[in-house]
Amino acid sequence: ICAPDYEPCTEDILASRVRTTGVIQEEYMIWGSKFVIIDVGGQTSERRKWMHQFDGCQAILFVAALSEYDQNLFEDNTKNRMVDALELFYKICNDKSFTNTHMILFLNKRDLFEQKIQHTAISSIPFFEDYGAQGWKENDYEAGMEYFKEKFKQQNETKGKDVFAHVTCATDTSNVQYIFNSCKAIILKDTLSASGFIA
Repeated sequence: ICAPDYEPCTEDILASRVRTTGVIQEEYMIWGSKFVIIDVGGQTSERRKWMHQFDGCQAILFVAALSEYDQNLFEDNTKNRMVDALELFYKICNDKSFTNTHMILFLNKRDLFEQKIQHTAISSIPFFEDYGAQGWKENDYEAGMEYFKEKFKQQNETKGKDVFAHVTCATDTSNVQYIFNSCKAIILKDTLSASGFIA
C-alpha cells in the first residue's frame, strides 16, 4: 500500500471502509427509472439527523452485521450491537410513517459470522439465551443465520407488511449483484402496481 506506484484493485476497494456520518444522497438511473438512495449513519449519535429523510420512500434497506451478536456499541460499551439493531429495526418497521414502505433487511458480514460462530456460541450471549432453549443447533452457521432472520422478522408488528431478508457479504460482488437485482424487482413491482400497470 505504501509503494509509490500502488493502485488499488477491486478487492482492495471493497475491503476498505469509511464510517458514514450525516446523510449522503445518490441518484442512479436503473432500468430507465430514477432511484434515489439515501445513506445514513447508523451510529446512535447520527440517528436524530435522518428520520425525516425517509418521507415518501418506497423501501428502506436496513443493514445489520450478523457477526456483531457478541459485541457492544462503540458509543456505549454496555449495549449489545445486535440488540441495538433489533430495537432500531422494531422502531422503524412499526413507525406509522413507514406503514406502506418495504423493509429490506441485509444481514451482512456472513463470512465473519461463519468463522465466529464456530467458537462463540450464540446462547452464551446473555441477550440470546433462548437460542439453545428453542432447539437451535449450537455453533452452526445455517441455524444461527435463520435464528437472527427470525429475530428481525419478529420485530415487525405492522399487519400486511413483509420483511424481505437477505444474508450478505459486501465483498462478494456476485452476491451483492443478486441481492441488488432482487431489491430493484421489489421496488419496480411496487411502482408498476401503484401506477395500475399490474394488479
